[in-house]
Amino acid sequence: MEYNTINPSITLVEYKDTYKDLLSDYYLPEEQLNFTSLPLEKIHNSNVPNTSSHVLILANNEPAGYFALEDGEKVKRYSNNPKARVLQGDR
Repeated sequence: MEYNTINPSITLVEYKDTYKDLLSDYYLPEEQLNFTSLPLEKIHNSNVPNTSSHVLILANNEPAGYFALEDGEKVKRYSNNPKARVLQGDR
């Protein structure tokens, strides 16, 4: 696959199981794993509310990052707005 590094195509997509194979090869250096987790670990973490939105950052259709928009108890620490979400970034 050829990459356009001058003008890469960046896309945000909500996670679906069709992306599982792409994310299974997602790599983080050991020193970064001290501060974050791999996307699939976060997506399948039972401590993350199942109503959270998991968002992939794709660069040229390849995973480049991930974040979750979480609701539930974590949000209540910051806001009483029922539509509020907490952005939980991983890389």
